[in-house]
Amino acid sequence: MVSGKMRIHPLYKTKLTEISQILLSLLILSINMNGPDFFRTKEIFFFLFVLVSLPYGNYRRIFDFLLIFSILLFSDVLNLIIPGSDLTPSEAVKNSLGMIYLFILVYNKDEYKQTILKSYLFSAVCVAIFICSIWLVCTFSESAKEFLVAYFSTMKNDKTAFVLKISMKKILKWWVLGVYYGTAPCMIPVLGYCLIYGIKTKRNKFLLVEILLTAALIMSGTRANIMTAVLLDAFYFGFWLLRKKQYTLAMFLITLVAGFGVILAFLFLTTVDASLNVKTLHKMSYEKEFISDYGRFLLYGWGAGSTFYSAGFKSYTGLTELSHLETVRRYGLVPAIMIFVFVWLKPVVTIISKEKSLLKYFYMILLVSYIFVACTNPFLLGSIGFCALLFMSTFFERGFL
Repeated sequence: MVSGKMRIHPLYKTKLTEISQILLSLLILSINMNGPDFFRTKEIFFFLFVLVSLPYGNYRRIFDFLLIFSILLFSDVLNLIIPGSDLTPSEAVKNSLGMIYLFILVYNKDEYKQTILKSYLFSAVCVAIFICSIWLVCTFSESAKEFLVAYFSTMKNDKTAFVLKISMKKILKWWVLGVYYGTAPCMIPVLGYCLIYGIKTKRNKFLLVEILLTAALIMSGTRANIMTAVLLDAFYFGFWLLRKKQYTLAMFLITLVAGFGVILAFLFLTTVDASLNVKTLHKMSYEKEFISDYGRFLLYGWGAGSTFYSAGFKSYTGLTELSHLETVRRYGLVPAIMIFVFVWLKPVVTIISKEKSLLKYFYMILLVSYIFVACTNPFLLGSIGFCALLFMSTFFERGFL
């Protein structure tokens, strides 16, 4: 008799897992490289990947996903019932879509390790090459620069995100050319990965990649990216000296870097700049919004998809670059702390228990550095942020290529 239970032939299962890995690779490449999301490739690859890969997820890791959506649902329901927010059902649904990408964390498994690490590394290197190439073209050709500025300014952007921004920025006392691609923060986890790999294995396998990523982060022209690149590289040399048992020199360098970082942050943050002025006005507007309703501020926010008046934009908006404050505004202070602790800081717990050497602090520095950059851009909650979290969680737990 033929058993009524259908069995999947091992050959078909192998093909399905290979298709799943290919789709995950395409999804990561689309998130990090296709910043404008031309042809909606991000959504298409996500849907296809989940459809094919549902049987292969590690659903013991679904807590993060469930926590986020519980917070989201709690906030949405209360804000749709209780007056005081302009949230509508359609906006609530629309703004929940970005959270769906957190589901990819259930595929932090050994079977997907190579796919995740290789795809993320490749995509970040491509972004770096693109930024450096555009920067060099604009530096040596004024006509090309004018054309590119005019071209990208016509592309559809909103107030907080853009495809490519080419501008002259004053950093400290110098005017520098900045070429900022919309997914540039994806380079930070990869720079940290390469530096930690070099320390852990005592090999310079990724030396050229480290130089490229550092250059691209500096050429992006944003203060957060520049500070992060400089500090990660400096801490690398500090840890390298520790490995060489040059303890006095290493501690001197790390102390010097920490002091330099504080001074640099102070100078960057006190420099008069249009973008900083806008962020300062955003911050003041958030503070005004928070004190207007302490219940919402503490417990459930105003809802993702609601708007508030920001003096930075001189209009109502539902999103700013200050992701940490926007997270508090959307969901409330207590839920925002839960998101940071149970979702974003979870890899720290993993690495503390796994890594016994001082190198664990470098892992922590990398994660905090990305969070710092993401909190000054809208890259904390959404496809770009969750993809970075998947990459960092994978190599924190499962090691390197």
